[in-house]
Amino acid sequence: MIGCTQNQSYIASAAPAILDHTRSVYYMDNLEMGRVLPGKVHFYDLNGDERVKEPIEITFTPKEAEKGGFEHFMMKEIHEQPKVLTDTLHAFLGENRIEFSLTE
Repeated sequence: MIGCTQNQSYIASAAPAILDHTRSVYYMDNLEMGRVLPGKVHFYDLNGDERVKEPIEITFTPKEAEKGGFEHFMMKEIHEQPKVLTDTLHAFLGENRIEFSLTE
């Protein structure tokens, strides 16, 4: 990910590394390159054609991004799976029925 402020840019593999500096980030896609300048970044495909991307605002707090007392992020994620699964299912549960549609 790449984070930007008005005058600075940050490159990180995960949000906790830059949350103290910025909440405005770009996620890189596969087969994409970025040119990082102070306070801005330009994205290109492998042909060198520029790609327009909008920054995403990180809404979670630095505390939420921490390891939560676990030695590794992987252990934290494993222990969070029941809650994540419950939250995901609740997004599709209506009154006495499951509501979602599939696309091609």
